Amino acid sequence: MKNNLFKTDNKLSLSIYFLFFLSGFNSLVIQIISIYSLGIVLGNTAYSMSVVVTAFMLGLALGSCLAERMIHKNVEFFKRWNILIYGVVTLLVGLYSCKIIPLIILKNDFFLSLTTASKKVLPLIINHFFVSFGLLAVPTIGMGLTFPVLALSMKTRKDNSVLYAVNTGGAAAGSIVTGFFLIKYLGVLQSLYLVFLSGLFVFFCALLIIIFYRRSSLLASAPVKEPSVLIKGQHSLTVGELYLFSFLSGFIFLSYEMLFNRIFSLVLGNRI
Repeated sequence: MKNNLFKTDNKLSLSIYFLFFLSGFNSLVIQIISIYSLGIVLGNTAYSMSVVVTAFMLGLALGSCLAERMIHKNVEFFKRWNILIYGVVTLLVGLYSCKIIPLIILKNDFFLSLTTASKKVLPLIINHFFVSFGLLAVPTIGMGLTFPVLALSMKTRKDNSVLYAVNTGGAAAGSIVTGFFLIKYLGVLQSLYLVFLSGLFVFFCALLIIIFYRRSSLLASAPVKEPSVLIKGQHSLTVGELYLFSFLSGFIFLSYEMLFNRIFSLVLGNRI
């Protein structure tokens, strides 16, 4: 019985990893197509790309914070239904993206009028940011919700690390496939339909997981908290210090991303 439970647990983890790989893939497809579509409105400059990426990352951060607040208020509900909630959010993200991104391209004159109200640089950048964030808020906040919600099914910090790594791997795959194949061979609209179908697949898989694993204690069990190991005399960081270092590391890494993107675009050319 114990061996069967282990096999079931392993299959469940692999299923969740696979679904979260698809989520990472879809997220980068949406991000790259958003940059491409908003580039028509905002212009294809370092400023515009930085503004779009900032809006994208801010939405992810807000989604993560929102998820933690909701989970804290109703822990048992989210532990029981987290996989289904994840599937629903993934489906809605794909559906919204299929609707709003083509609208940006079709109504580019309208959005262009919103972003060119001022000729000064700073107000122009602020306009770009609010237009970008207004259009991308729903899908990016939804994406930010998924990791905290799905992490409730993980039992150790190692499992959470693997989950995050799998999601990042899916994002890398989505970036390569979108940049080199999807937009070139399918076009923007068909690529978004692919994202929607992928989200629909994730939703039905999440529904099947809920149905077939509901009788097991796996979906209802809380993550096992591993005790933190402190070396004698080791300095323990406060929560504020951890938040500060996390913010600074994110700032530095995204700065490097934008810098390298600018450098490589000069070398390789801008083909999107």
